[in-house]
Amino acid sequence: MLKKKAFSSAFTLVELLVVISIIALLLAVLMPALNKAREQGRRVVCLNHIKSLLLSVDVYAGSNNGWYVPLVSTAAAKGPASLDQINPYIWLTNLAFRKITGVKDSETMNMNYNVAIELPDKFYCPSDEMAKLHKKSDKNVLVSYGYNAEDWWGLNATPANSFPTSIPKGTTYGHKQSQIKSASNKLMFADSVDWWIIWMGANYKTAWDKLGQQQREAYATTNYNGLGNVSVVGPVLFRHSEGSPIGFYDGHCNYMKKDKVFINTNPTQPMRYWKDATGMWSN
Repeated sequence: MLKKKAFSSAFTLVELLVVISIIALLLAVLMPALNKAREQGRRVVCLNHIKSLLLSVDVYAGSNNGWYVPLVSTAAAKGPASLDQINPYIWLTNLAFRKITGVKDSETMNMNYNVAIELPDKFYCPSDEMAKLHKKSDKNVLVSYGYNAEDWWGLNATPANSFPTSIPKGTTYGHKQSQIKSASNKLMFADSVDWWIIWMGANYKTAWDKLGQQQREAYATTNYNGLGNVSVVGPVLFRHSEGSPIGFYDGHCNYMKKDKVFINTNPTQPMRYWKDATGMWSN
């Protein structure tokens, strides 16, 4: 009587290698798409954060005679829009603005200031590697977004690229809604590792491309190309696939590649942006 041959379910070594090779090939094909989708998700979160800041700025203006939250102010405290906090009174420590954004002082308390120069985790860019470390800079700053300071501390300022060591009492650096011309072209917020940003700080060839995700002090010890001993202040960080979400004065947000944020033509003359089609950096 003939016996039936036993069926074997074991894979041969060759078959296993073929399966592994197919899986590896599929992963190689799918990973770039998955990474791209993950990055797009982070970009959306970042855009939403900046959108929230823009909405808060607009609400602030509605309660302050059309004035946006000032970049810096040492004006006397007045009523519900009290600026009675640290000196200088930068936008991040403006108590009225923080209340509008929903930031609680207890979320960012610091022993050296009434209110720390930082935002809580819910306002961090998900691609911000420095914020994830929860390590403040040498200036006690921990943020993911900077406010455009070109009109006061950019190359158009006097003196250029200098931060005043003492701001006189009653001084305010800020814009009123009625002062902004072509608000849809005027940059207000962008990715950064400091609370303020300027045009030359967006020069990716001398800043971002060389340093990438570093603390503020790493940028502050790097020189602008061709400008002598001038540190990279007010840096813009292009954390999202070599670009950054940009918030504009009219309240809309766009994702922009680095070569659109800083156009590397005649780079020592930001005045061109007053005439340029973008007009992003100066009023």
